[in-house]
Amino acid sequence: MSDEERAAHKAERRARCEAMSDEERAAHKAERRAHWKAMSDEERAAKQAERRARWEAMSDEERAAKQAERRARRASIAGE
Repeated sequence: MSDEERAAHKAERRARCEAMSDEERAAHKAERRAHWKAMSDEERAAKQAERRARWEAMSDEERAAKQAERRARRASIAGE
């Protein structure tokens, strides 16, 4: 997936999440958690390795921007 595709996909997911009610968001989170727990250890390890590789491939500036974005998202969720 290209950076542009990833950004578009991320924006779509964020818009869907923001449009959800608290109950819908909680249900969605529970579904994702159940899906993760249902994965085999090998699948989980592969996903984690993929995420780690993407993170390690980022420049320091990209990492800093990503961390700032995560902090801002958490702050906005906590403020709701």
